[in-house]
Amino acid sequence: MKYMKSYKEFYTKTIETNPSLKGLKLVLGGTGLGKTYGLLETIDEYVNNQHDKNFKFIYLTNRHNLITQQEKKLRDKYNISTTYLKSNREVILSLYQKIGLQKVINQLEELDFFQYDEELKNKFTRQTKFKKLINSIDSKFNILENEQQSDDNIKETIDKELNYDCSEFFKILKRQAILIYREDRAKYDSIQQEKIIWELFPYVEFENNPECNVLLVTIHKVLRGFFNGKTDIKLASIEDKIIFLDEFDFLESDILKILCDEPSIINPLEFVRIFYQEFKHWSQADFWSSSKELTTVQEKFKEVIQYIDESCKKYNINLVRVRDFRLADSDDTPKSNVLFQTNQIITPKPFFLKEEKNSWIIENKQPKDSINPRILFNILTISTSKIVGVFNYFRHNQNLVNEIIQKIWNQKNDNQGGIYEKYIKENMLYYRTKPKKHDSLLYKDKSAYEIGYRLIKLLKRTNTFDPNSAELSQIELFTTPESLIAKLSDSNLVFALSATTDLPRTLRCFNLEWLKSNALFIELDEEDYQMIERLRDEKAKVRGTSVNFQIAETLNENSELQQALHQLWKINYFGDNGEHSFRKDRVSKTLNTIDYIMHSDKFTHLVFFDNL
Repeated sequence: MKYMKSYKEFYTKTIETNPSLKGLKLVLGGTGLGKTYGLLETIDEYVNNQHDKNFKFIYLTNRHNLITQQEKKLRDKYNISTTYLKSNREVILSLYQKIGLQKVINQLEELDFFQYDEELKNKFTRQTKFKKLINSIDSKFNILENEQQSDDNIKETIDKELNYDCSEFFKILKRQAILIYREDRAKYDSIQQEKIIWELFPYVEFENNPECNVLLVTIHKVLRGFFNGKTDIKLASIEDKIIFLDEFDFLESDILKILCDEPSIINPLEFVRIFYQEFKHWSQADFWSSSKELTTVQEKFKEVIQYIDESCKKYNINLVRVRDFRLADSDDTPKSNVLFQTNQIITPKPFFLKEEKNSWIIENKQPKDSINPRILFNILTISTSKIVGVFNYFRHNQNLVNEIIQKIWNQKNDNQGGIYEKYIKENMLYYRTKPKKHDSLLYKDKSAYEIGYRLIKLLKRTNTFDPNSAELSQIELFTTPESLIAKLSDSNLVFALSATTDLPRTLRCFNLEWLKSNALFIELDEEDYQMIERLRDEKAKVRGTSVNFQIAETLNENSELQQALHQLWKINYFGDNGEHSFRKDRVSKTLNTIDYIMHSDKFTHLVFFDNL
């Protein structure tokens, strides 16, 4: 039997046996066994020796220094060029230092890059706008670069202003690319091959330059969003790539932090009601039958309307007519009502909703014809998810996305214009369209990893002439790190590199059991495990490592530190004076352990603390 000898063979076997390039596979094994080295060899094999397969690789991690290391190795050892997906500021400042921003504008003008912008197609207007912006970037950059300002607060302010100028510069150029895509597809296809476009929009180079088959990027950048030449996309939008997630263990907490910053719907009742009213009326227009795409979109939105109608009929409620919430006119009615919603709904104090005079009346006891709030908020959650799902279906047609959002929500959402637009555009990129194992309507049977989390609050309004008025608000986590990884593996072959992911944990880790059941999970086979065990044993022989176990002791009684601790104990510093101070001993043991490590010739120390 032929055995695999390296991680390169591990990767290539997985790639060759999964021609669809779909799925998630763990890359296990301790530190130093060659997981990262193997991926570099794998990239070298397909880029330099099997380039006819045209594979595109993405190396993704949470640390910039790892990206720098891999870029240097790929360039120097394998002669492979890479694209580093930098921030918009980094892109603009890199071009500023390399050729100057005015030369960037000159090169773009040679491509008639501004011809579809009603304002900037005028040369005088264009030159005036860019001159002012370039001068501002130049002056701020020089102040920071030459340390002309010593006050840290002023430097921070200048740095923020520089960041704003760079973002504004980038936005203007991005808008031109979007306009060209909308107005002239032939021209758009042509400029995708231009070097200056590649330098401005690195992902465009990755997709269009046959000599660039490797993208290096941090998890923060791909989740915050990046421009693909025609629209902003995120990690979950990437398709048909081979992706290496390095230091997979640490990505969960980073992903969760970023997802928590995504927009949420504050008032789901308003969001769904506006959709129902506006689209039901608008759907009667004749233009929906003018193209296959429009007809499909109309049908999908009508399915959402149908779900709302059927749910309302089932529970005898009117989602459209009822517009707000009110507290029952009773002294014992709670003034603060909270729900935590996942695949179940939890509330510390049960309450009920009764429809009366076009309002939901909040009661602490179950009156006749009332409903459990779980019913209402499940309908709202599922309806919202379905609406976002339809937008995900036609997300590639940004004109249509913009027009439908503008028609339905932006004209009706008084004093909050654009908030629903941001919510839809951001979260539709996370929506997972693959079939689920459970009925999508039965949220109680679905995992919280799929439907996210919501904290719903119904609180008595303050400073209002209406004493019984209640305000609905919601804090929402639309998706989860696990669902994001599952969606990514629906459309890409994903390798998750980790030394410890398979160790059972509770906090700061992915739920592997959920991923195994819900993602396109590729199990490691016996050959994979045998290779890892052989590499581990070989490395152990080379390292010659051994483990010494010691129980920490207190400092020597004659040491200066121990004497100082004794004096502190005398004045009751540790707060547990008696015949013996356990707190003093703990401090003494900690200091003695630190001293031991500082003077030890051992390479690694693993220290366990307890409170005994």
